[in-house]
Amino acid sequence: MNKELIIESDLIRFAIRFAKHDVIKLEDAKRIRKLLELTNIEKDLYLIADHNVIYGIGEVNWHLQKDFLILRLDFHGVSKYILSFAKLKMQSILEGQLITKENQKFYRSDLKLEEKELISITFKNPKINEEGYSIERFSRILSKELFENKEEQIKIEKLNEIVQKARMQKHGTIVVFTNFETAKNEIKKLSKQSTVIEVGPINPEHIEFLTSIDGAIYFDSDCNCHGIGVILDGEAQENIGDASRGARFNSAYRYIAKLKKSGQKCVIIIISEDGMIDVLPEFEDEDKLLEITEEIIDLIKEGKENNEEMTEKELKLLGSSLVDNEWLFKIAQTYYDLNNYKKANKYYTRAIELGEKVFIDADYYFNASINAYLLAYTEESSDIYIYSTKLAFEFITKLNEEENKCYGYYILALCYIEITKLKMKNRNKQEELVNDLKQTLFFAEKVLENPKKINNENSSAVYKKIGDIYYKLINIEKLEDEYFLTEALKCYSISIQLYENYFNYYAQGLTYKKLKNIKKALKSFITSAFFKESEEHFKAILDEVDLILKKNNKVIKAARSFYDECANSKFKIQKLDTLILDYENKE
Repeated sequence: MNKELIIESDLIRFAIRFAKHDVIKLEDAKRIRKLLELTNIEKDLYLIADHNVIYGIGEVNWHLQKDFLILRLDFHGVSKYILSFAKLKMQSILEGQLITKENQKFYRSDLKLEEKELISITFKNPKINEEGYSIERFSRILSKELFENKEEQIKIEKLNEIVQKARMQKHGTIVVFTNFETAKNEIKKLSKQSTVIEVGPINPEHIEFLTSIDGAIYFDSDCNCHGIGVILDGEAQENIGDASRGARFNSAYRYIAKLKKSGQKCVIIIISEDGMIDVLPEFEDEDKLLEITEEIIDLIKEGKENNEEMTEKELKLLGSSLVDNEWLFKIAQTYYDLNNYKKANKYYTRAIELGEKVFIDADYYFNASINAYLLAYTEESSDIYIYSTKLAFEFITKLNEEENKCYGYYILALCYIEITKLKMKNRNKQEELVNDLKQTLFFAEKVLENPKKINNENSSAVYKKIGDIYYKLINIEKLEDEYFLTEALKCYSISIQLYENYFNYYAQGLTYKKLKNIKKALKSFITSAFFKESEEHFKAILDEVDLILKKNNKVIKAARSFYDECANSKFKIQKLDTLILDYENKE
């Protein structure tokens, strides 16, 4: 409805009204998704909006509507919504009631809220109030069954016109389409239960009248009519048909099953008296795929993802070429939230495959990349790490906001760290490992370009891991040791600048010790004691300090100085203080 109507009239009874400076724009999908949880169709509680913003949550005083235009948007499941026109109308005068009150006569009649569906969107495909029938779906089925997946747009448009004219038949009817040979042979077989005509095209304007008698109207795929009033003859079988759908539907269902059994193909349109349209054969139907998607999500949340029912549904959904990739992303995220990275990866991969020719939001690549990284970490798989890096690169490439690209570089750094570690296990050449580490450092530096996005603790952990790899590359018999240790030290220093903790200082101490810089090693070990994680860690620190002081009595005074410096700014550690004091007393 329009802004003036919302603000200036009494048409809306607000339950809550947003502050003028905090109205919510219709582009803000995340906030709207949360607010929709507050609405209730049974209580007629809606989000109230014009074409631009949402003003609050409230009810409509329908008796004040008059001639004002009100549109309602209903969301069904993950990716389906329906736009309807709502109008209050007086019930027929025959449905009213004459009552007498205080010697006065009143005629009382109800007001009826009529809603007319204007358009529904499923899988991003619009359907304009066609009671379940759409030219897109009809076209897909015709192409698959009768045109061997070839583009026959002109023929399909003519066949669709036949259907549209047949829909005008108020009592319902059946329209059969098949190839010329099948049509000719079938009409010959069914001649005693049909009106056989000379084969040829029919003026579409006459179809409404030609379908007024019982039976089907029979066409070939070139729009030639072969018969009218055709009583379809199928085989009655226990597992064929649907008792809830009526005689016309089941007759068509049995007939198409009979043709299929003999290797023949056809498409049947069943138009019911109530205007409902069914298309047979029932291949992948968008609404059914939507239903399967929601059922899969429910089964995952109920912990039933490994039963036979789930397997059947997943095979159908993942094998579909019609399913919207956003649905698959939704399932992937559900698996991810439950730490089932393997299943999530399957859905992320399929969603991206289906979305290659359409726009995919950069965030989906990021989510898929994180999931692949965690799966690779669990399975120690270089191939999956490499796949994760490809997704991260896609995220960086598709992202417009420069400041958010650091998230992609963060994943790249983590992946390259783990890839290098796996290569070390496989004893790859040092030169190759060093090149990987340099690449990793480049990604780490890109992360630091926007420090407000990735918190310091996470950035620090990246540099700590890179430093650990350099440290593990050392080999006493090779001259490169000092290079590796120096590079490790650089990483630990950056790591400490970003975030101080026990692990960073302790690793720094070990590196200084390898480089024979005893005084700096001592300082790092003592400092790490003030960030101790556990008694086991603390014992490791005491052992290192004890070993240094035992071998180098010249650094005892330095040890006291380092300890006092930390203790003054933090707190005292009795065992460490006592250890240093014992060595001081021995001097």
